[in-house]
Parts: sequence; C-alpha cells; structure tokens
Amino acid sequence: MEGQSPYPSQTSYNNSSASLNEHGSYGSTPALPLVGGGAPRKSGGMSRRAKILIGVGVFIVIAAGVAVALVFTVGKKKGTSTGAGGANSTSGRTGSTITAEDGKTFTYASEFDGEWVHDPKKPLDSGGKAQSWSPRIGEEWKWGEDVIRGVNLGGWLVTEPFIVPALYEKYYKNDLGVKVEDEWTLCQAMGSKLAEEMENHYKTFITEQDFAEIAGRDWAGLNWIRIPIGYWAIETMNDEPYLEGVSWKYFLKALVWARKYGLRIYLDFHGLPGSQNGWNHSGKGGEINFMNGVMGVANAQRTLTYIRIFTEFVNQPQYKDVVLMFGIVNEIRNVVGTEAIQSFYGAAHEAIRKVTGTGKGNGLYIAMHEGFLGLEKWQEPSPELIVSFSTNIRTLHSKET
Repeated sequence: MEGQSPYPSQTSYNNSSASLNEHGSYGSTPALPLVGGGAPRKSGGMSRRAKILIGVGVFIVIAAGVAVALVFTVGKKKGTSTGAGGANSTSGRTGSTITAEDGKTFTYASEFDGEWVHDPKKPLDSGGKAQSWSPRIGEEWKWGEDVIRGVNLGGWLVTEPFIVPALYEKYYKNDLGVKVEDEWTLCQAMGSKLAEEMENHYKTFITEQDFAEIAGRDWAGLNWIRIPIGYWAIETMNDEPYLEGVSWKYFLKALVWARKYGLRIYLDFHGLPGSQNGWNHSGKGGEINFMNGVMGVANAQRTLTYIRIFTEFVNQPQYKDVVLMFGIVNEIRNVVGTEAIQSFYGAAHEAIRKVTGTGKGNGLYIAMHEGFLGLEKWQEPSPELIVSFSTNIRTLHSKET
C-alpha cells in the first residue's frame, strides 16, 4: 500500500485550534528555553463537533513524502577538549569530567569510542557520538542501514506502579482515602505534597549520568531512547489532578542530554486525555474515554492539539535531528472500530505534516500502534478506507548486523 494511507475520506476533525494567533500560538513556535522553562503555552478552546473513528497494536511508520532516510546536516563538529575535561569544555572522550546542572560531577566513560559534545552557545552545531558505529547527532541516520539499539525510559515522565513502586507504596495509605492505582489517583493522594514529590521523582529517577551511561557503558552501548510522555506535560483542565507542566521541563533536559551524548529519541505519546486504553500506564485506569463516551470526541480533539504542539516543538532546528520518531498513541484499544482509528490516525498525520512538510528531510517518522488488530488489517485496507496522502507506509525495521 505504498503511497497510500488507510484513512476514511469522511473524517471531519476541526483543527482550527492548530493555528492560534500570536497570543496563544504554536503556528510559528519560538525557540523555548532548553532547561528550567515551564510547559509550552496552553492550547485554545476546542470544538466538540467532529466525526471521529479509532483502532490499535505493533506499529506502522509513516515516512515523509517518498523519503526513507531522513537527512539532517547540521553544522560542524564542535569542541576540542579530551581527557580531563572541565567546566568550560564543550566536548570530551573517555576520562573527561562532566559537570552536571546541579554542580555534581562524574567521569564520562565510553567503551565504544564515543564522544560527548555540548556548547549552549551553538545549539545547531553537531552533537555527540554515542559509539563509533553510530552517526553523530547532525549526521544522517540511514534507515535500513544504521541499527537501532534502544531502551525505553518507562516510569519517568509517565509513572507506572510496577516500575516505580516506592513512589506509589508510600501513598497506599493516605488521609484522603484514595485508592492509589495509577498516576491520576497517586496525584490525588499526594495532595499538598504533589509538586514536591513529583519533581523529586523526575529529578532523581533519570539523570544526565544515565544518558551518558546508556550510550557509553559496555553493558549498554545503545543509540536510541524511547521517552513516554503524558498530555499533562503541556496542560491540565478542570479537575485533572496531574502536576501540570513540570514533566515538560525534564523532557527539555532529555533533549539536551540526548544531543550531548549522541542518542536519538523516539517520543511516545503515552497518556492521552480520557485514556486510550483504560490501563494504568495511560495515566488513568478504568474507563476508556478517548474517542469513546460523552467526552470521547472532545478528548480526541485535545489530543490532536497536543500532537501538533509536540510536533512544532521538536521540529525546531536544534531538536529535529534528535527526535526522529513520534509515536502518536500508545497501545490504543479498539473500542469504536477499525475505521474510527484509521480516521483519527489520518487526522493526526495531516496535523503533523502541516508542521513538518513532506518529502526527503522533512521528518518525523510517525509510529502508529496497530490496535491489537494484527498488521494484516493495515497492510490490506479496503478501497473505501483509502484516501490520498503524499506518504509511504512501511513497517519499521533496521537491518541486523
């Protein structure tokens, strides 16, 4: 089905909120602070009227235009320091000293001839090199040739009880009588301690040194990371109890660290408004209210807005050669039908490509979960579900060596 997409032509999402004016706009996203900044400005109002449809599973990747490879040629290799390094160094190899943002130091060690590179004054220069066999950040990642070796940073920006049990266990008994089962109820149980507890978790669960070791240590030697994120990194509404905007700050840190140590990012939209699967790792277990129920359409509209916001941010020059892939919905459950899921994916694709453009060099790759339906549902769509998009659909792969 190369050159076509399985989306119904009758989709009628209202994406008017995707081009807000300068008072609340993401239409031409300015460069935001790399660290320490809050969440991006909140979205405007969203239409309740839309004809939405859904589906879920392993994922499919949409490449921009007819491109299979993404080409990013940004700047030159920067920095010269090696060995001991120092606070003013902009690059280094094994044995160099890294001074973290909090003033703590650690020794960079790469078992695979890697190099860290970081110059805040030159954010568009080439970045780090995870290992000798991995392209430097700023060099082309050759899909189908370069091998993805990655790890999921689960439990960090979207918490899960089985990954961070200590964070949850201390609130199983709480003064509010809340039964703690997911991040929604955890935030309720934390009460006045919410900001302190969650920020401490973000700050300590994953650190800059972890990024350095993911790339450099002999027990890792990886070149990709998957970062799950929830919509509350951007905003919350009404009685949603999540800590708003703070996880965004740590996502920004992740972008800086990934560039510094040569890691590429698969950004995964893990927690959607209303919950796309009713499981605790979506942020809220229980009912599925994404594209389902009274608020299903409104929650899908919110999701399209957040997808656009994420895309506009990571499509900036200093980030687009770090974040190469965007998973738009994690593990969606098929409660409203395959055609509905395909329709939503079509609308999400359109929102993303309006930002990135199409054709060679215009990322992101878009990763879609197949909704636990099996890939055959996506490889052989019925003719009435085909609409014309300038894109290729392929299963994700890297050639094993």
